[in-house]
Amino acid sequence: MAEFSRDSLAKTGRSLKPLFSYASKIKSAGASSANLPVLYDSKFALQQLKRKYDLTPAVDTGQPILFGQKAVSPAFSKAGHFKGADIDTVAEDLLNPNTKLSVEAFYVKYIWVNGEKVVVNNRSLTTLSRAGMKPFRPEDMTGRLSEADMSDPDSLLNVLYRLEEMGGKPSTRMPVRYSKNRNSPIKRVVELSK
Repeated sequence: MAEFSRDSLAKTGRSLKPLFSYASKIKSAGASSANLPVLYDSKFALQQLKRKYDLTPAVDTGQPILFGQKAVSPAFSKAGHFKGADIDTVAEDLLNPNTKLSVEAFYVKYIWVNGEKVVVNNRSLTTLSRAGMKPFRPEDMTGRLSEADMSDPDSLLNVLYRLEEMGGKPSTRMPVRYSKNRNSPIKRVVELSK
């Protein structure tokens, strides 16, 4: 991959708008900046990531959907379906026959990356795995995610950055932090349900 500087980008007319507090979050989480593409604007960064990863759907032979994030916070986002609920509590509710919560409530989405299924919504898959369950009708979102919208946590750019945080290798294990703080210690590691 070619190296780019602010000066060389300015000559091409690209936006030099510093972007991606995400990149600094990745660095503070311990990822090497040498592994990250140059981050000046979201469209350019997405182009770099698309060159690095093969996003062609593979033949689905029942491969597992793998985790695509270095670690997750212990609670769902406030904007999502579970409105800030604790992952452990939701997993317990899934196992409790006296609650109405079922596996069908989890809309697990994935994309194909380098011939593997990588989850888009890591906390949903983590919660199901914590309860020993597999996704119900997971949805292939390959080619259907918003592209470079940094405000959308499920954009292709954000999904690929989370994968970059892991050195580009999805996993069957998901560390769960003690808090939302990305530098928080790991509370537990959840294994993918088999």
